[in-house]
Amino acid sequence: MTASSVSPAAGAVHLPGLDSRRRSIAKALSWRVVATLITGVVAWLLTGRLDIAIEIGMLDATLKLAVFYGHERIWQRSGFGRV
Repeated sequence: MTASSVSPAAGAVHLPGLDSRRRSIAKALSWRVVATLITGVVAWLLTGRLDIAIEIGMLDATLKLAVFYGHERIWQRSGFGRV
C-alpha cells in the first residue's frame, strides 16, 4: 500500500476503479429521486389520491435506497465483468 492509496481524511484505502462509499451514496440518492417520482406518479394515476401516492413513494424510496446501497457495495467486491 502506498501513501497515495490511503485517504488521509478518512483513513480509508482507495483502490483504482472502485467507487467510494460516498459516491455510492450519491448515486443511490440521485436515482431514488427519479425513481420515487416515477413511483409516485404511477400510484397517483392508479389511485387518484395524492396522499396515498406520496405515502407509497416515500415507503418505496426508503426501502429501495437501503437495498440499492447494499447491492452496489456487493457488486464493488465482485470482479465480474471487469477488465
